Amino acid sequence: MTWIKKNNNLEICALMLGGFFLCNPIIGFYDVLPDVLGYIFICFGLWKFSDLNDDFAESLHLFRAMIWISVGQSAAQWLIYHFLPAFTKEAGKQGQFVNPYESPMLILLAAFVWAVLNWCFLVPALKHLFAGFGSLAMRQENCLIRTEKRGKMLWERMGKRSMLAAIILPALALLPELSILTTMNLKSDAPTVSFDWYQYVNMFRTVLGMVAGVVGLLWLVSLIRFFVKVLHDQPFCDAIQLQYQAEVLPRKKWLAYRRYSLAVTVITVGLLCSMNIRIDGRPLLPGAFSVLLLCIGILLLGQEKIKYTLPLFLTGAGIAVVSGIHWRLITQYLADHLPEDALHVPRAYNKFLVIRYLEFAEEILTFLFLTIFFVLCWRAILHLEKRLELDLFGKDRKIYRIKWFAILGLTLAMSVVNCMNAFLQLEVKALWWIAIGLFVILFFLFRAWMLSISDELFSYTTHERMNKSEDRKAY
Repeated sequence: MTWIKKNNNLEICALMLGGFFLCNPIIGFYDVLPDVLGYIFICFGLWKFSDLNDDFAESLHLFRAMIWISVGQSAAQWLIYHFLPAFTKEAGKQGQFVNPYESPMLILLAAFVWAVLNWCFLVPALKHLFAGFGSLAMRQENCLIRTEKRGKMLWERMGKRSMLAAIILPALALLPELSILTTMNLKSDAPTVSFDWYQYVNMFRTVLGMVAGVVGLLWLVSLIRFFVKVLHDQPFCDAIQLQYQAEVLPRKKWLAYRRYSLAVTVITVGLLCSMNIRIDGRPLLPGAFSVLLLCIGILLLGQEKIKYTLPLFLTGAGIAVVSGIHWRLITQYLADHLPEDALHVPRAYNKFLVIRYLEFAEEILTFLFLTIFFVLCWRAILHLEKRLELDLFGKDRKIYRIKWFAILGLTLAMSVVNCMNAFLQLEVKALWWIAIGLFVILFFLFRAWMLSISDELFSYTTHERMNKSEDRKAY
C-alpha cells in the first residue's frame, strides 16, 4: 500500500468537500453553506501536501487567512440577519427612529469587503494549489494531469477555471447590492439618477444567484473530475510516495513542530471563543465552540490517552449542555424583556434567576475544564520533550513552571469574578469588565508561554530544514 492509498484518499476527499462548501451562491450576503467549513477542510487536505513544495505551502498559508476572513463573514452575516433585526424591532417598540436603509447599506459594505478579500487571498490561493500539483506532475512523463488540450495542461486549465470562479462568484453577489446606491442618490439634494433600481433587488439577487449557482456547479464538477484523475494516476501517486518518504518522514522534529504549531493555532482560536463577550446582554457564542476547539488542540499536542483526556471531555460535554440551555433561555428572555427588567418586574426576575444559576454552573464547569486543560498541556509538552529527546525548557524550567502556576491562578481569579458576575451582572456591571481584563492577561500570558516553547522546538528543526533543501536538489 502506497502513501497515497493509505492517506491521500482522505486528503483529496477533504479538498473536494471543501470545494462543495465554496461552490454555493451567496445571495444578499447570506451563505447557506458556511465557507469557513470549506476552508477548514481544504487546509486539512493540504496539511501533508504543504511539505512537498513551496506552492502547496503558500496555498495553505493563504487558505488559513481565508478561514479568518470567513469567520468575519459569518460574524457580519449574524450581525445583519439576526442581531440587527432584533435590535431594530426593539427600538421600534420603544418609539425610536429606525433607519430603513441601514441594513441594505451594511449588506453592500459587507459584500464589497468580502469580494475584495476573496480577490486578494482566494484567487492566489487557488493558483498556488494547482501549481503545486503541476510541480509534482513535472517529474512524471505520462501523468494524467499533464494531459494537454489547446496548449494547456489539465492542472493549468483547472487553475484558471478556479481563479475565474473565485473572481466571478463574489462579483455576482455584489452586483445586486449596488442598486441601493440609486436609492441613496435619489434621496440626496442633487440626484444624478432618475430611477430607483433597489425595488427590484430581489429579482436581481434571484437571477444572478442562479447564474452564480451554475458557475459554482460547473466549477465543482471540474474540481471533482480533476481530483478523481489525481487519485487514479498511479505513477503520480508513486512519485508522491517516494518524495514524501525521502524528504518528510525522516524529519521527526520538523513534523512535531508542525503539529505543535497547528495545536497552538487551534488553542488560540478556542481560547478567544471562550471570551465572555456579550452583545445587548446576549452571549456571542455558546461554550460548545471553545470546548470543541480546545479538545482538538489537546489531541494535536499528543495527549491522546483516554485516562488523561476523559475528565476534560466530560467537563466539556457538561459545558456544551449547560451553555446550550443558557443560550436558549437568554434568547427567550430577551425576546420578551430587557435585561434591566429583572430588577423591578417579578416575572422577569424569576426568569432571569434561572439564567443566573445556569451561568454560575457554566462558570464552575469552565474553571474545571480550563484547569484540566492547562494540566494536560503541561503533561503533553513534557511527553513531547521526552519522546524527541530534547531540552525545550533549558535553564528556564523553573520560570516556565512559575508562569504555568500564574496561569492557573489567573484562571481561578477569573472564574471567581465570573461567578460573582453571574448573580450581580445587573447590579455591578464593572465585574464583567474585570473578568474580561483578567481573561486578556491570561490569554496573552498563556499564548506567550506556548510560543516560547514553539520557538525552542523550531530551533531544533533548523538542521533538518537545511537537509530538506539539499535533498530536493539531489532528488
